[in-house]
Amino acid sequence: NPRLPTPPRKPFSFAPGFDEWRRTNLYPQKQAGFYTVAVRLPLGDITPEGLRALAEIAEVYAGEVRSAISQNFLLRYVPEEALGGLYEALLQAGLAQPQAHTLLDITRCPGADTCNLAITHSRGLAQALEAHLASLALVQDPMVRPISIKISGCPNSCGQHHIADIGFYGSSRKVGEREVPHYTLLLGGRTREGEARFGQVVARIPARRTPEAVERILKRYQEEREQGESFQAYLDRVGAASFKPLLEDLQTIPSYEEAPEYYQDLGAEGETFRVQLGRGECAV
Repeated sequence: NPRLPTPPRKPFSFAPGFDEWRRTNLYPQKQAGFYTVAVRLPLGDITPEGLRALAEIAEVYAGEVRSAISQNFLLRYVPEEALGGLYEALLQAGLAQPQAHTLLDITRCPGADTCNLAITHSRGLAQALEAHLASLALVQDPMVRPISIKISGCPNSCGQHHIADIGFYGSSRKVGEREVPHYTLLLGGRTREGEARFGQVVARIPARRTPEAVERILKRYQEEREQGESFQAYLDRVGAASFKPLLEDLQTIPSYEEAPEYYQDLGAEGETFRVQLGRGECAV
């Protein structure tokens, strides 16, 4: 059993953002009076200074620290009576990002930023998607919030795209003599107790149109779902293939002269896109 912490008693905080953080980043444990707290890391990144600060905070407030498949950290055995103090400590360290394990907490591999096997810059798509979705009212919908988005820069699935509600992996399409960055869209992947299902390929979409594609998918779900119907249950009912007509027009690519931005990858603006493969991170 982990060493149980005895932090100062401060169950609540009036610091800005506490209520949202408490709503999205806390998970009650089966051990009465204790919570698991998700420390959300945008793009899965944390600085050396952030790690040191997190270690010091964990020494005071948590029984143990775990890394999660969602590319976040989890603080375990945090006493309920210390949640306010923990939040203020995380806030001071710049580690109190809300919306952990929600629609806005997008899992992604490093992509072509550092991996020679990647086709696209998956981090760039994650940033563009989060910015686009955060501007939409639908992110406040409690039925939309748990939907998962995961991105890989190639088919190898380091970003776990195959088990996401909405998954993407990088691909390319040649138009004339130029290459256009694309993402292959999968819908309906999931893992839960006793079940694993891979997502079904629905479309290949130019990188620039991908945020719009996600918005259309989510809006259709909002409009057509039945009372209390989750996104997974909705997909089971209507079928992933039924989204193909909805996304068909997004797959049209204008000429380079009309829209040169289509020929640049998200996260690599100003650079001519071309596939250059070498030895990838997953091969070493």
